[in-house]
Order: sequence, then structure tokens, then C-alpha cells
Amino acid sequence: MNEQSCIRAIQDVYPDFIVHSLVRNEIGQNNDVWIVNGAYVFRFPKYAPGIRQLKKETAILQAVQDSVSLPIPVPLYRSSVPDRHWSSRK
Repeated sequence: MNEQSCIRAIQDVYPDFIVHSLVRNEIGQNNDVWIVNGAYVFRFPKYAPGIRQLKKETAILQAVQDSVSLPIPVPLYRSSVPDRHWSSRK
């Protein structure tokens, strides 16, 4: 995924979200990971199993966020558009 694809994927779902900066995180083996505006981590699964895993992870994080005293990354932005599922956290 290149920068323009990342911006387009975000703004297709959140048209008012303005991208000021993008930094690619090269570590992700199963996801394209971008740091957006220096604050948000956007993960774009590369494969179908990654989409299922991200959906499961998002549900678990939302379920435990009020039950655990440790800081839990809360997904702030997400997309369920077919073939474009992604999630982000701050």
C-alpha cells in the first residue's frame, strides 16, 4: 500500500479526516502499518486471515477496555468496507 492508497482508504470512510503526515512502519508482516499525523496508528491487513484477526482483536479490545486497569489501545477509526477492512488507534 502506498501513501495515496492509505489516504484514500481513510478518507473513503472518514472524508473529513485530514491527513497532514504519514510515516510508514516497515515492521508489519501481515499488515500495512502507517503512523498518521504523528498520533494515529492505522493497520491495513494484507490478507483475508488478517481481516478476521483484526475484527476479533477490535472486539476484544472494546470488550475489556472498561474492565482492565491497564491502558488498552482503543480503536478510534475503523472500516468494514469489503476488501478494505482496517483499524486505527491513538
